[in-house]
Parts: sequence; structure tokens; C-alpha cells
Amino acid sequence: MKKALIILGNYSPNPSSVSNCMNPLIKKLSETYIIDVITDRKRVDVPECEIKNNVSVYRVDDYRIMNTIYSNELNKINSSYPLRKITKLFTTILKTAYYIRYVMLAKEQGTAGWEKRRVLDKIVELDKKNKYDIIISASQPFQSHYIAEQFKYIKGDNLKWIVFQFDPFTFNDEIKVSRRRRKKMYIDEKRILSKCDAVLLTPELYEYYKKKNYIEITSKFSLLPFANLEPVEFNSTKVSKNYMLENKINCLFTGRLYGDIRNPKKVLDVFSKLDNEIHLVMMTNFSINEMKEWSPNEYLPSIIPFQNRDTALYNLLCADILVNIGNTVEHQVPGKVFEYMSTGKPIIHFSKIPNDPALKYLKRYPKIFVVNEWEMDEIDYKKKLDQFCKDNHKQKLTFENVNRALGEYSGEAVQGKFINIINEMLGEKQSNE
Repeated sequence: MKKALIILGNYSPNPSSVSNCMNPLIKKLSETYIIDVITDRKRVDVPECEIKNNVSVYRVDDYRIMNTIYSNELNKINSSYPLRKITKLFTTILKTAYYIRYVMLAKEQGTAGWEKRRVLDKIVELDKKNKYDIIISASQPFQSHYIAEQFKYIKGDNLKWIVFQFDPFTFNDEIKVSRRRRKKMYIDEKRILSKCDAVLLTPELYEYYKKKNYIEITSKFSLLPFANLEPVEFNSTKVSKNYMLENKINCLFTGRLYGDIRNPKKVLDVFSKLDNEIHLVMMTNFSINEMKEWSPNEYLPSIIPFQNRDTALYNLLCADILVNIGNTVEHQVPGKVFEYMSTGKPIIHFSKIPNDPALKYLKRYPKIFVVNEWEMDEIDYKKKLDQFCKDNHKQKLTFENVNRALGEYSGEAVQGKFINIINEMLGEKQSNE
């Protein structure tokens, strides 16, 4: 069997949207390939190495986060007063040094503690035993590509390298940097895309890249829609609570909010006007005070801090209706819309821009209500949305029906296309899926 190494951050047990999208592909690939995943380690209770679903997962400590964890634990020790003060002083100095090294001087602040040198050393160690045929680096974080670039240099042309881009590095709307820094990022991104053997892009990102002077390397581009459509499974022993209220039609939003590309203003405005029995629950990063700043007429939903993944998935299945908030950028599809669809639950989608990339997928879903935020001054959604909630809150599609409705965007179709891309690169037999 051929052997593949996949490099990505936040794989498990607290995955990002990127790793959520990658996970079904990794599972499918593991049916015919030997798969190793190398990722970051951000918790002391998570093993450095384990086998999950026939995939070997190796974790390298994120220095910045793990240092903070250990420092905080050290400060909890009940020692003498002078010793506690000395310990606090030195841990503060250490945290400051790590902040300067891994935030202020970092190329990518979010994953700066996941050091390229240490990860690369681990990969070289694993390769001596496994002799990888192909590596796949996924972003964000872009650090995954920097690491893969160095490993490709060591291994040479015998190793195939696929770059999987979910977001642009240079033109990511969330990154606030100087023009000089942006130019350096562009040089890095273009170099990476030129050096790899193939680039996998969502259709939306492909169109975006063509507009941003990457046209000369488009021959390497392969289009692959999002693939994280799989049955929802969770570990019941790790579920903390069902946050849905009794005798209400519970509408649940799960995910990260931002002040710019994904804020809750219109969602709160709409739900503040709906009938009393329709209740909004938001499992998110915004606090109650932050939510008050966006909410009209002192309306507040139930605000739940982020939970572990099993609890989040359990609550998705307990909710009556799921709420999604789109992005204000045309090349970023919120990956969780596919997780939402895989539950079979009715979905209310708040679309922030007319060319919303999520609509291409969501419009195929049979149980969808779309609120166009830019039309809300002219269109009152209250009556139609009230009716949608009351008519559909007990409805649930089977996973088979969802896949059938999505067609070429279904999990099976996308996973089959992914396998064929890998097989073609390595001269393997094509999949029939």
C-alpha cells in the first residue's frame, strides 16, 4: 500500500473548520492508503501519538500554548508566599518572551508556536520508518505548507506534494498587516504554489485566484468542493449538556463570530421580532456583553460558550432548526454548512452578500430558508420565518436524501474525486465512485 502524510493544524480533538472538511477525505483515503497525520498539540491531556479510525496521528507541542498551560499550573502550587511571588515573576517573564517570539515576530500569529523545525524533525523521523509516497499540506494554517516545502526539498522529486488551500494566505480578509508584509506573504504563497506538484482549491477560491495574478500556475489547480458531509457521530460519554429549552422551537447557531466578516447583528434583529416560542441559542465565542452591543431592543438569545466537539454535535441533533451566518467574502464558504446539512435538520441561512458562495450548495438542500441581509430594509421576514419554523421544526431528512439532493457536491462524490486525484498522481487505479 502507498503511504501518505497529511500536515495540518488543529486536527483533533478540537478541530478547525479546515480539519472538519479534511476528515472525511482522510477516512476515505485510509481505505486504500496507509495514512499518518501530523498536527499540533495544545492540551496536556491529549496523547502525542494515537491511532484513530485506522489513521496514525502524531502531535507536536504548540510551544506558546503549552508553555502558558504549564506556567498556569505552576502558579497554582500552594507554596510559601515569597516562592509564589518569585514563581509568578519568572513565569510572567517567560510568557512575555514567548509572546514576543510567537506573536510579535511571527509570520502567522495563530499557529506561531507550532515550530517548523521541530515538526520537520518529527516528519523526517517518521519518514525513515514509513517512506512516504505523497504529502498533503492543508491550510489554514499556512505553516503546514512551509513545513511541507522543507520536507519536499529534503526528499526531492520522488515525493509528490499536494497543497490543499481552503483560504488564501496573502489576501485573507482576517489578516491585518502592512503593505510590505502583504508583499512578502504574496511571494511566499506564489513560491509554495509553484513548487508543489498539485493544488486543490474550492471552486470559489479557484475563481478568486485567477483574479489575483496566479494565472500562470493554474495548470496545477484541481477543483474540489467541500467534502465534510458525513453522518454525525459523537461520543456520548463526553457530552456535557443539552442546552435546548423545553417547550420551545430551538434554533441553534454554532460557530465563531467576528465584528467584520461574520457578525450577528441581523440575526439578532430578526429573532427579536419572531414569536415567543421560537428561541435562539448561540454557541459561540462572543460573551453576553459583546452580544448586547449587537442586539436591538435589549433582546438576548441563550449564549453558550464554546463546548467540546461531542457536546456541540449532540446539541446540533437536539436542536429543532439550525442557524447559519454567511461570510462577507465571496471566496470563503463556511465549512459548517455541510455539517449542518448532514444532520438533516431545517436550516435558516443569513446571507450577507448577493454573491454568497454558500448559496450554491444550500439552495440544493430541501429544508432551507434564506434571509438576505441586504434586503431587510425592504423585506419583512417575520411572517414567513415564523411559518417556516412552525411548519418544519419536527422535520428531519435522512442522510441518504441529503446526499441525493446535493448531487456532485455530496460527500461520496467529492471523496471519490479526491481519491482519483491522488491515484492519478501516483499512477494508481482510478476509483469508480
